[in-house]
Amino acid sequence: MEPYAKFKLRDRHELYCLGHLIEAAVAYDKATGKDKLLRIVCRYADHVKKIFIDEHKEYLFTRPVMRKSSLLSLSFTATQRTKKYLQMATWFIDERGKHPTEDTVLFGTVKPAYSQDQCPVREMSTAEGHAVRMMYLLCGMADTAVENDDNELFDACRRVFDNIINRRMYITGGVGSSSDGEAFTVDYDLPNLLAYTETCAAISMVFLLHAWQQPSPTQNMPTQPSAHFTTDFCPVCRLTAKSFLQQSA
Repeated sequence: MEPYAKFKLRDRHELYCLGHLIEAAVAYDKATGKDKLLRIVCRYADHVKKIFIDEHKEYLFTRPVMRKSSLLSLSFTATQRTKKYLQMATWFIDERGKHPTEDTVLFGTVKPAYSQDQCPVREMSTAEGHAVRMMYLLCGMADTAVENDDNELFDACRRVFDNIINRRMYITGGVGSSSDGEAFTVDYDLPNLLAYTETCAAISMVFLLHAWQQPSPTQNMPTQPSAHFTTDFCPVCRLTAKSFLQQSA
């Protein structure tokens, strides 16, 4: 990414990659007791806070593509126990949908719904746009709702989740039926031969269902992660667990 373009184009995955880097740093810290990578991502997260929240520059998008749960993982890691990153996650959740704008992405210009930016998250009732990002947004909403004891936010998660499992999900558990934009479309648009159902979306569904198995301000969701894990995720992993195939359909 060119320095002059930093944080200007949401579709360039800068904060999406930060989310995964945070998850890796937290896992490495927990597994080894070494916090070198954790300290690096803390500096990066602090930089994001400075740019997006403290300075709030006009030219920046304010609804980034990132699993907000990553910030929560960072917030509650033993060596970095602080509410700062929970507050960041909450801010990003609350900002979404306040200023809907079209986005410029790799394949053209898209409507706000493609980036889940068409309305405030607490008003959402259907799964829209890019499937992986929709699912990661739900992960962040669910975890943030639990940590903040926010029933209104959790209810929005449940509405969107109900829409997915009852109208926009294959019997195998696959989500995101369209290869055009790797996206959700409309209710019951689930073609067999053209199913996209990206592995990344299956993984994010597992993350979401795992989040709902944690203590929450409302009842846990009835669906278990096992079906999505075994039918959508495991088939693309080599038995040695050392490699995988990026699979769609």
